[in-house]
Amino acid sequence: MSTLIESLGVYQSFPLAVTGANGSEQVRAVGTSRGVLEALRVRPMLGRAFTEADYHTGPADSVILGYGYWQRRFGGDPSIIGRTVTSELPTSNESRTLQIVGVMPRGFRIVTQEPEVVVPMSFDRSRLVLVFFQYQMVGRLKPGVTPQQADADLARLTYLWGGSWPMPPGYEGGARPFDSWHFASVVRPLKDSVVGNA
Repeated sequence: MSTLIESLGVYQSFPLAVTGANGSEQVRAVGTSRGVLEALRVRPMLGRAFTEADYHTGPADSVILGYGYWQRRFGGDPSIIGRTVTSELPTSNESRTLQIVGVMPRGFRIVTQEPEVVVPMSFDRSRLVLVFFQYQMVGRLKPGVTPQQADADLARLTYLWGGSWPMPPGYEGGARPFDSWHFASVVRPLKDSVVGNA
């Protein structure tokens, strides 16, 4: 565990089929783990943020709407909290009923992503293996901590993290193939990720 990072989480964008009273459409979804919304310090303008219970293992049951999607799809109806929509999970044909728990403020983004819906992500560690790196990460450093200090701390944690995961069945690359991949964490200010040198 890092003593220099206040909050940290991963996120992933994907298309999500959503069906409601006005029909079905595909929307831009972003799945977030614990720590992402906390690091960004943005709370919903209506309703609530995700709670610990929303991050249970398994498919999401809650959804937060983006401001633009709320306006376009639901006419900016402030009584939308508590209503449900049906989604089709991107990894299967299974349908899920999602309860709308919040609406994000206008202009909300997750780094460069402007989601129409945000869903909580959780992970069943017993089913994960080391080789999957499809997530992006965002975090907030504790006050006074520099990116260089965080880099050094994350380098230590990355080494420990790399040795704590099982390899896929049938993999014969040794006990710690992660070490030979030269995988490293690099801390960059959010501003650099969003606007670069513009």
